[in-house]
Amino acid sequence: MKRHKFRLLALRILAPCLAVFLFLPAFGQEEKTDYDRYVEAAKAELPILKSKRAVRYNFGFNGTPYHDPDGFKEGEASICGKIYHNLLVNYNSHLQTLETRQEKSPLTRTYDADDVEWFIRDGVKYINLKKAGYDVEEGFYEIVYEGQEVLYRRIDKSLETNTFSNNIMNIGYDDPLYRDNVNQFFNFKEAFFLSSGNGAIVRIKNHRVIYKRHPGSKKLARENLPYYNETDHAFWYRRLMELIENSGR
Repeated sequence: MKRHKFRLLALRILAPCLAVFLFLPAFGQEEKTDYDRYVEAAKAELPILKSKRAVRYNFGFNGTPYHDPDGFKEGEASICGKIYHNLLVNYNSHLQTLETRQEKSPLTRTYDADDVEWFIRDGVKYINLKKAGYDVEEGFYEIVYEGQEVLYRRIDKSLETNTFSNNIMNIGYDDPLYRDNVNQFFNFKEAFFLSSGNGAIVRIKNHRVIYKRHPGSKKLARENLPYYNETDHAFWYRRLMELIENSGR
């Protein structure tokens, strides 16, 4: 009888504890958010896990390592095969990296080119042509004109040192914050490429390459375009491609 009473007393003491332990797993599942479940499903493929902090340039220089001095612009991007909308986007032409952040967030994330298929910044689209299968240097290529053929521009900013004037002549653009006593600068270089539907791509070293590719285009340019402007290749090439396709050549 005493043994029976002891068992009943033990069950009364242990019952609440057992109930708590049984309840914990179910409680844990209910507390999971949609984000928790997404992280579990995505695992290592989650793009945010592949990003890194943006590079800080802690030295004096003229010009900018970015595509332009306008900073972050609204856009979207395809990162590791996932498309992200409503981003703020910037493009580092020195390192060929994509930088993103959310609006009102101070945290900037950086993605190497091999993680990015394409991105859009302020309405302009940039493609990773190497990732798309083209035999080109890895990095991002701006779509300048898209028709039967697609004209791309690649901008690189190399860090250089010069003791001479390094404003518009060398940098390739006007830097309103230019300082005479700073010798390091980001040099502007651009290259153009033309691709067609057969998957081939050709580098456009000068306008004569297009003339040779499209007979009669030289006459179109002479009659319809201003004098070839060495400082605005993108505008000139885009207008020439429009003329060529509209004429059916």
